[in-house]
Amino acid sequence: MTDTRARPSETDRITVDEVKECEVHGYLLTSKRIGTGGFSSVYLGLPTQEVMKRNFRLASGLQTKRNKMVAIKIVNISQNPYQQSRRFLSREINALHATYKHPNVIQLYETFRSPSQLFLVLELACKGDLLDHINRIATNKRDLGLREEEAQHLFHQLVSGVAHCHTNHIVHRDLKCENILLDEQGAIKLTDFGLAGRCTKRGLMSTFCGSVPYTAPEILLEQSYKGERADIWSMGVILYAMVTGKLPFNECQPQKMLQLIKRGIKFHQQLSPECQDLISQLLQWCPSARPELTQILAHPWMLPAISFIFQRVRDILTDSTDRSQHRGNSSKGEKASGNRNSKAKGVAVYNLKTNGPMHKLESLEWAGLDLDSVWCQSPQALDRPIKDADRESKDSSKLFTHKPRPPSTSRPPRDPARRYIVSAAPRDSQLPSKRPVIEQWLFPLRKARSCQRISPI
Repeated sequence: MTDTRARPSETDRITVDEVKECEVHGYLLTSKRIGTGGFSSVYLGLPTQEVMKRNFRLASGLQTKRNKMVAIKIVNISQNPYQQSRRFLSREINALHATYKHPNVIQLYETFRSPSQLFLVLELACKGDLLDHINRIATNKRDLGLREEEAQHLFHQLVSGVAHCHTNHIVHRDLKCENILLDEQGAIKLTDFGLAGRCTKRGLMSTFCGSVPYTAPEILLEQSYKGERADIWSMGVILYAMVTGKLPFNECQPQKMLQLIKRGIKFHQQLSPECQDLISQLLQWCPSARPELTQILAHPWMLPAISFIFQRVRDILTDSTDRSQHRGNSSKGEKASGNRNSKAKGVAVYNLKTNGPMHKLESLEWAGLDLDSVWCQSPQALDRPIKDADRESKDSSKLFTHKPRPPSTSRPPRDPARRYIVSAAPRDSQLPSKRPVIEQWLFPLRKARSCQRISPI
């Protein structure tokens, strides 16, 4: 495969007015150009802290990224015909707003304009497009294309992104390897929605658009077509290019392209039968014979990619469960060893449990309780031998003791003058005479960060 995109000219450079316009809106525009089009150029940009504070979409989009750069697309409105620029730019902006917040669709953060130019602040995909990735792999490894395992993973992301667009009634109509970018983690990002259109459930389209090697035959025949089926044909061409390193029908003339399609597809022997079957289903001449996106995901060749994703999710959940259990076991060991000075914020709540000749303290976890008004006895006052009076009052001093009340009886009225406190020790009337007064050992409790629920003993 060869890159047939238009290369930027040497005279197409960044101007002072473009830099000033970006600075006014909170972006530092660099001179590094990462893409170009017929009437537009894409440069690297760096958002400032001020724009990060006022633009929630930008802040949330860059929160999980290591590279905090953005792509700034500058469209020259003065050189572009007014009706054409207004038509295609409005399509792209509306499609990007409709498909916002999906990991496999490029994100639009902000738009602003000057008298002669329009600026689109887009998500940065720093690893280039899929076409460069296929050519790089084929050149370095001297292979025909991507390995089927990698192609399964990337094609599953492509299906997910296209399904998100179709769910929001957006058809791309220009799916090709050049319009699929790769971010810093190697994930697919759909971009260039200039030819995108809004589809209805029963509506047909008649606009002839797209790149001829990726265009469905019904569009080449200038017939009315369904945009979703045309996108599925383009996805079949992309999958063939990924696993073979070349296009199935490499022709720019529509009539010659139709003749090549009628001859059929040729596969090399190293390609698996399941992959050949999926590509053959996607590149069906009749649009109704092509599978839907849900049927593509259920194809046998796609199942390893889905199982790989489920395996990754299961590993992540298993690791998080193991870490939580390890933290729970370590915290129990610290409590059993008598480490009462916790490093966490707040003070632990203690409960008295009789087991043997000495009192033992066990921490309780609280949730949904206002602990600012809860009081407890100091743990130092509990280090004493158990006496008979304490054994008799053991049941009355147990916290969270639940006694079922008959449904016919009413709740006794609460005495407003009485002060209710949560204490791990017996009441004052049941304490020995030589024991110090409880109020001397009272201290307030604060809720710890690790408290999740109430676990009564």
